[in-house]
Amino acid sequence: MIKYLTRISITYVITFLLLTNSVNADNFSTWGLPEGASKRLGKGYISGNFAFSPDSTRLAVACEIGIWIYDVQFDKPKELMLITGHERHVKKVVFSPDGKTLASGGFDHTVRLWDAESGKEMFKMEGHPWAISALVFSPDGKTLASGNSDYDDGLRYFEAEIRLWNVETGTYITTLMGHTDTITSLSFSIDGKTLVSGSEDNAVLLWNIENGQMTPLYAEHEKNVIFVGYTSDGTSLITGSRDNTIKVWDAKLGFKKFTIEKKRLNKFSVVSVSPDGNTIATGDTESIKLWDGLTGVYQTTIKAPDYNISKLSFSPDGTILASKGIGDYLMLWNLENHRHKSTIEGHYSSVNSVGFSKTGENICSVGRNGMGYIWDLPSGRNVAKLKLDFHQAIKTVVYSPDGNTIATGGDSKLLLWNNKNSILRTRTRKPKSLIFQTEGTIESLKYSPNGDMLAAGMTNNEIWLYNPKSSRLIKKLWGHTDSVTSVDFSPDGKILASGSKDATIKLWDPQKKVHLTTLEGHKKIITFIAFSPDGTILASASADNNVYLWNVESEDIKVRIGKNNWQFLTLAFSPDGSMLVTGDRIGLVQLWDTTDGSLIHTYKGHRQDANTVKFSPDGKTIASGGYEGVVYLWDLP
Repeated sequence: MIKYLTRISITYVITFLLLTNSVNADNFSTWGLPEGASKRLGKGYISGNFAFSPDSTRLAVACEIGIWIYDVQFDKPKELMLITGHERHVKKVVFSPDGKTLASGGFDHTVRLWDAESGKEMFKMEGHPWAISALVFSPDGKTLASGNSDYDDGLRYFEAEIRLWNVETGTYITTLMGHTDTITSLSFSIDGKTLVSGSEDNAVLLWNIENGQMTPLYAEHEKNVIFVGYTSDGTSLITGSRDNTIKVWDAKLGFKKFTIEKKRLNKFSVVSVSPDGNTIATGDTESIKLWDGLTGVYQTTIKAPDYNISKLSFSPDGTILASKGIGDYLMLWNLENHRHKSTIEGHYSSVNSVGFSKTGENICSVGRNGMGYIWDLPSGRNVAKLKLDFHQAIKTVVYSPDGNTIATGGDSKLLLWNNKNSILRTRTRKPKSLIFQTEGTIESLKYSPNGDMLAAGMTNNEIWLYNPKSSRLIKKLWGHTDSVTSVDFSPDGKILASGSKDATIKLWDPQKKVHLTTLEGHKKIITFIAFSPDGTILASASADNNVYLWNVESEDIKVRIGKNNWQFLTLAFSPDGSMLVTGDRIGLVQLWDTTDGSLIHTYKGHRQDANTVKFSPDGKTIASGGYEGVVYLWDLP
């Protein structure tokens, strides 16, 4: 009996610990939330670089929503912190030499210093005229150099410049002017007296930090310089360019030691050098290649599962190489055996569409990266992936009325996915059927209320009606003169509405497959349409900055919701029809009263383009997906 009770106690403790660890592992979905949000699904697209701490135990990742800090000591990286504060996406991050300070530069034109342990902002440095594109600490950690992109839209011109900052006080020291295009890379010499800069103007410049004097390095690069870096022993300076050459220079005497010729390289987009200078890594469309930094001799190729490697970073101890390609993950490689060490997941690209399951317990989100993700709402965990093709973005997703099928559409393909309970725990799913493949793009999908018909709005100006059970094409509807951006069935299934880039809304009889009438009033493209739950109102969002609520029977505009500057992208009715939620171009999610169009509440969290909004089936939660690659769950006010 005692042994039996002991076994029960041990089992209970293990179960409790597993559950506790599971909860703790997922609680980052509530870190750094904007006001009014209860959860965030996803971590945000990687918008900038990533940098190791000096002791190689932590990795800072620059993202659309902030800076993620990971513990990378073990085989499974762990989320430690999300640092938020930048008003736009983060472009650059770098640790100070002692690891106590983290510097970041953003698209908000600011440079910020953070306490690397607590994530608390220490200083906000302003003055750059445009987005920060390069950052580096001096070897003693007392000075920070930052460079910005240039900008020219025909009306405004902002020059590329380098600024020096006092790290202890966060104050401005001086500006170094000389480049005529975006500053891409910065590096200090080992004694801290010289700063080297690379730019998209193809030039490499050497700066005397004491007097600001500039000396050009005649590197003879024919295209943008994308990397400059001193080796940790100070003996070599390495420059890399989009002309597909890497050149190694004597740092003291200035002569060129050797060049890795363009004929020996696939076209690369990123260069990184190990701290000791013994290894040069390049990323190209197919793989990561390693080169001997002392001789330029090719060493080996690391085959990453994704392609178009665009970001690389060596750990300070030289044992790990971090890489990022077109996939939704960041990979760490063991440089002793050149094998995969671990993967950091969750950094998904722009969310184009979301859909709630019938029960409201799951959300499916799809996006630009050609992947779909199914989320468990109570925990905020990603429980399954819909595996498609990285070449093809998914524009729209919808659950079938019975909840057993998910339909996705995008570049050329309409796919159906099994969503029955028996496969809910399948981590990576493949489509159960391909309805059709075409050269056009599917902009919108909608099931009829009984699930017997699936309507697809197409870029070829047509609406295709399909039987989802037989995969048979029922009818093509013609009438629009431009792309069909949105489709929706009335709740009784008797009317199909379509919105188009031709600025019109058409109503159709889906059973007879005939055109009924056209609603005109918007001045620009229709971005989204939706019927109210009782079917008496049709809401339309447009690029003319207006939302119209149409009386379906009289075809008159019942309510106008207008904005001054930014176009509406999407909308959805609450289950009782009393409220309408919208998403717009600057990322605002707003709640409106459908009786008079008055504003109820504004949610601020997306940095730009709130592409999709949905109410949960119980009407208590709003889900919104945006450009930065996350889905926010909002509580009603």
